[in-house]
Amino acid sequence: MKLDNLRQLVKEELERTLSEGTPKYTKGDTFIYMGSKHLVVSDDGFIIKAMAPSGRIVKINYGQLKDRVSENTIDADLKDMPLENMAEGTYEIHFVVADREGGGDYADSDTITITNDDFKQNFDSSSYSFWKDIARKIANARIYKVEKVTKA
Repeated sequence: MKLDNLRQLVKEELERTLSEGTPKYTKGDTFIYMGSKHLVVSDDGFIIKAMAPSGRIVKINYGQLKDRVSENTIDADLKDMPLENMAEGTYEIHFVVADREGGGDYADSDTITITNDDFKQNFDSSSYSFWKDIARKIANARIYKVEKVTKA
């Protein structure tokens, strides 16, 4: 009876250990690590080799990823992300327009395509100011605040 219990314990431990070493990412997957988008080159289940935005290959172990990775960036609010970490693409901006007629403010949103040049030209301004200026141009009105910016 003790031998059967020991076998069962060893089997459970092996299954747990093997499942921890199973690669989570495949070549070509992307994730946000410490505010920058990384492209997976390889994953052996313990160490991920990824290409940083600078083009440099970095090795990241799963322990480092645990608290610093953002895999689901679809609904992530990007309005405060540094502009140098932003990628060219289409963004949806949610903002509040201040009513000029004296009525109540109202929420609005729109999508816009931003190029890398747009980001580079505005590195000196804060991210929030950048998105507020974009929203002001879209709405052609006074913007009370930018509520959220997401990838479209």
